[in-house]
Amino acid sequence: MTAALEGVAVNPAAPVDVLLRLLEPEYEAVRSPLCTDRREFPEEVVDAIAGHPELRVRAAFTQNPHIDGEQRGRLVDDPEWIIRAELAGLAGSFADAEDPLVRLPATLDPGLTPAVADRLTRDQDRSVRATAARHPRLPADRLLALLDDDELAACAAANPTLPVPVMRRLLG
Repeated sequence: MTAALEGVAVNPAAPVDVLLRLLEPEYEAVRSPLCTDRREFPEEVVDAIAGHPELRVRAAFTQNPHIDGEQRGRLVDDPEWIIRAELAGLAGSFADAEDPLVRLPATLDPGLTPAVADRLTRDQDRSVRATAARHPRLPADRLLALLDDDELAACAAANPTLPVPVMRRLLG
């Protein structure tokens, strides 16, 4: 069911009421694809994301390459410093923070070094590990190794740098 809802989250025909429901707590598993992968957002959904009580939702939205400057700018005055740091491109510098909620945005930093991405896939926090497994700068050897990791295989398979021949091999 989660895979189908991930598809709904990025479906351009999904109505506003459905997208807003996907931001509710019971749909936590599909919030990341909604916030990071969706190409267009109705204003009501941008409002809901910008005002969402969970830091992870707002942090994921800052990493969406498809949102425009105006939508991204909705978070410039976010009450959480880490969101403002993310927008300023400084999140990667928090990869060594003690708090996993502070480390998590580092996994979304497009400038994260391959070595740090690799290290974060071994983090004590599952959310940090899972997000790091999707990072495009994750070294290829680590990415391939994660395909055999029961916990992180799906995240590694969602990594945009996964080679097409490997995808075909996964089909059997």
